[in-house]
Formats: sequence, C-alpha cells, structure tokens
Amino acid sequence: MTSVARPRASVRRIRVGEGPLLRALRIESLTDAPAAFGQTIVEALGREDAEWEAMATAAASGDDRTWLLAIAPGPDGSRRAVGTVTGKRRLDGTLLVFSMWVAPDQRGRGVGRALVDAVERWGRGWGARRTLLWVFVANEGARRFYETLGFARETGTDDARAGAGFDAVVLTRSIAPGRVRARRGG
Repeated sequence: MTSVARPRASVRRIRVGEGPLLRALRIESLTDAPAAFGQTIVEALGREDAEWEAMATAAASGDDRTWLLAIAPGPDGSRRAVGTVTGKRRLDGTLLVFSMWVAPDQRGRGVGRALVDAVERWGRGWGARRTLLWVFVANEGARRFYETLGFARETGTDDARAGAGFDAVVLTRSIAPGRVRARRGG
C-alpha cells in the first residue's frame, strides 16, 4: 500500500472580520492545553464578541502586533485553521512570541515550525534581531520543540526573572538572515 503525502499547512495573517475564528481557535487551544497559556478558558469565554473582533483587527495589519494562522486541508478537502501564534514588537528590536498552539492532529507535521518561521519573517520586516518567548516549566514538550529550533534558555535577565514568577522559563534565539525560510503556499 502506498501512502499519500498530505499537503502542508500554509500560514497567513488573521484578517479583519475574523474575530469569531480567533475566538474559536483560542477556546480550542485552551480546551486542549489549559495549563499552557496565561489565560483561562473562563476568561476567554467571558470576552465579548467585539473584543475578539478588535483583537483580530489590530493584528491584521501593521508592525506592532500580528496573529498568524496555520491553515491545513481537512480529509474532505476543506481548509481549516489548525494553529496560531502571536507576535508583538518590542522597542528593543525583540520579537515577543506567545499564544502558540497547534491542533493535536497536526503536531509533528511541521506546522509549529512553519508558524515560528512565519512570525519571524514578519519580525524581520520591521527589523527584529531576536525572538523571545516564555514556556511554562511543566510544558516540557513545548520547551523541547523550541530547543530543536535553536532556542536557548536565558537566565539572569529581567525577562527571566519575570517568567520565574509565573513558573516559566524564557527562551530566545537570534533571527539570522538565512534562518527564516521562504513562504510556502498561501
């Protein structure tokens, strides 16, 4: 029997009008991994629809903040959102990455790597020189994933001290010109 390769996920920026999609993905991520984020499902469910739309609109353009979506084909040929990542510009030239999530059935298929590549590509567009993120100590799978991408633990910094207060470690890596791959798909 011959296996058929599934098409890879593509990554795109959230669009104005996609507040409901953003909300659905956030609820899905919090249901899947409630201890992996700094927000509870109760807090997310308590947000008004207008707040979700405002977040999508604010992240849909510009270089202050972005919310990226991984879109993959489903078994029936339809396309569905299977992952998210948020990037925020810091004044010191650092790209802050948070709210990264990949649907369980898409893990191990390159979706997480594609999201990190895409958010760093966005950061390079405004001159980011390094990427920084926090991972809860208990989330060993996420920490190992980031380490395979070349992220290293940072200690002794304000960011490291801030993370320690939430039982999180800070991971960073430089954004080298050759590291961020060209975009695939659309």
